[in-house]
Amino acid sequence: MLIKNARIVAFDRANHILDDGAVRIAADGSISAVGTLAEVAPSVSAGEESLDAAGRLLMPALINAHTHLYSTLARGIALRGKPPKNFPEILKKLWWRLDCALDLEDVYWSALVGLIDYAKSGVGTLVDHHSSPNACAGSLDRIEQAFREVGLRGCLCYETTDRNGREKSRAGFEENVRFLERHPPNRQGKATDGLIHGHFGLHASFTLTDRTLAACREADRSLRAGFHIHVAEDACDVRDARRRYRKSVVERLTDLGILYDRSLAAHCVHVTPADIRRLARRAINVV
Repeated sequence: MLIKNARIVAFDRANHILDDGAVRIAADGSISAVGTLAEVAPSVSAGEESLDAAGRLLMPALINAHTHLYSTLARGIALRGKPPKNFPEILKKLWWRLDCALDLEDVYWSALVGLIDYAKSGVGTLVDHHSSPNACAGSLDRIEQAFREVGLRGCLCYETTDRNGREKSRAGFEENVRFLERHPPNRQGKATDGLIHGHFGLHASFTLTDRTLAACREADRSLRAGFHIHVAEDACDVRDARRRYRKSVVERLTDLGILYDRSLAAHCVHVTPADIRRLARRAINVV
């Protein structure tokens, strides 16, 4: 297929913009040529499908590097009673009630609807952080099903946390390990099938004990998936780490081996200059 007469933003190192741009898509779905129409036309076979973009913008698909697809179901929810005053109240009144209400069908449909919206918005890859404590086992498979049906790339994980007790903490741990054993990364840490990849999911420092983090780190020694965790999203996370461990959140998680070059630290709103230097030295991926 040939797409022609497009304004192409290449997002390459030179920030090329082509006003008379063309893209050829091969039969296997890969992009085989990008350039002006004159440059790309010789590679196009006779009778190949052609689409005139009529000067519209064409660019690589976007990436959402931290999302919660199950939050699709929070659209339009009106919370009863007084509105939450702070971050912990938002978690308790909305998110931790919503995730506990999910079953596996909810998990699938929230992912499917969310992914369709993302596809329409030009997003091609999502890094999802999932939680459904009462429908944990197999939940990542239902999300994977939605990704494959919509045709987007995904990096999936389950939110391990101690806030719901030891049994559910263990269930979250096991869901991550099970999924990662099905989708082991290659030596470069990339998805082996090009579509679905995995991280080891953790909630946040303030809902995780040293014992749970140590068990997750030990499991990841062989998996080498890296961790996807909320870091200093709110000041309550920082206060908890200082009170209980006499460390910053970043210090605690790096000292325990949770944050390394394959890990993803989400938010990092309340970090200090020393935290930033520590993250940089270890090449931590911050979103």
